[in-house]
Amino acid sequence: MFIPVLLMGGMVGRVFREFAVSIAVAIIVSGFVSLTLTPMLCARVLKSHHHGEEKQNFVLRTFERLFQHMLDAYEWTLDRVLAFRSVMLAVTVATLAGTIWLYIVVRKASSRLKTPAM
Repeated sequence: MFIPVLLMGGMVGRVFREFAVSIAVAIIVSGFVSLTLTPMLCARVLKSHHHGEEKQNFVLRTFERLFQHMLDAYEWTLDRVLAFRSVMLAVTVATLAGTIWLYIVVRKASSRLKTPAM
């Protein structure tokens, strides 16, 4: 996303060049860490999620219930989407067509709004 900023010319390009390079490098390093080091560290550090005899406090129980409700809602909606695949495909195609149509309409409208310089 910041590569076009890096390739910009003129005064603005010179001002934002270092910013674009540092952000692009930070994104690349972050991607490397998230794909390699984080899973390895999680496998070594995190313990199993068995709570057997220990009693959870109120906040932890509340969050566990919240997460379980979110998981149940996601499972319910996923079941509905998978049950009506053809409808979801039609909605996806309609959204894509609407996006293309809006791009064309906005582009025409913006070209009409441009006034010649005096």
